[in-house]
Amino acid sequence: MTMDAAPWICMDCSAHNAAPGDCPKCGEGPLVDVREPQVRAALVQQDSEHSLKRARMLTVIAAGVAAVCGFPIVFMLGAFVGLAAVVGLGALVYAALRIVFPYTPRFTKLG
Repeated sequence: MTMDAAPWICMDCSAHNAAPGDCPKCGEGPLVDVREPQVRAALVQQDSEHSLKRARMLTVIAAGVAAVCGFPIVFMLGAFVGLAAVVGLGALVYAALRIVFPYTPRFTKLG
């Protein structure tokens, strides 16, 4: 289904539809017309905000894991080397979370 054949899109589930109205897939609010540049810009902006929110959540999780698991490392290796190891551990946990739980943008074809 191309954008010309289905110009109406749901902001919640990104389902395309040929006619306006409520989303038949998720049942949420009204569909928006992706032929309008303001709508496309708003959807791309919404997608980037979701991506940023997810990155922040993964950062908090990685920092928490690194702090809890890295606490003994600081005492074993000393303050400077131990803190560097904890930062490295946090970066590794963050990278692993990004690989295991990748973010897929919903409105990639609109930008």
